[in-house]
Amino acid sequence: MQKKSLLIGASLITFCAGATVAMAQSNHFRSVPATPKVATSTPSGACAAGADTRNDNFVVSDDSTSDNAPAAGIGLTKTCDGITIGTFSAETDTTNGEIHMDMTATCASAAGQSNPCTPGTVAHASPGHTFLRNTLGGTEVHTMTMVWPALAKGRWLFHVRLGDGGDPGATVTFRTFTVVTY
Repeated sequence: MQKKSLLIGASLITFCAGATVAMAQSNHFRSVPATPKVATSTPSGACAAGADTRNDNFVVSDDSTSDNAPAAGIGLTKTCDGITIGTFSAETDTTNGEIHMDMTATCASAAGQSNPCTPGTVAHASPGHTFLRNTLGGTEVHTMTMVWPALAKGRWLFHVRLGDGGDPGATVTFRTFTVVTY
């Protein structure tokens, strides 16, 4: 009886050890990079912030984000050297596709700042071009946060630009765009 218990115990230990090795060797590949695309931090508080909130029905006119009217916009004078963060939240209706979204910042003027931005410079926020897609049909709420890691000081115009992604008539309604500079 004691030999049988030892044999069963040894078999159980061998099985568990083999299963542990097999689990450790399994490959769970992820295409996500190990390091962030933008890594930065700011040691002090915000130097400027703004919000644009609207409740009108904004119809996304075509697939191109670059030449469409902004769905939201904020003008801020950046007086500090840190990162800038933008967040856009909206009710969306994408019956047949998705909405493409870009956040841009355009330098309007030096605004009397040292080492200012060059007027006319356009900076795209990271991680970049993204999609808002309803999965259940009808109206859903989407939020996206992006960053501009190295905007120079100066007067900036921040915009959210949308494209219809093959869904003519895609809309956003109740929406808020916030920008905070550090």
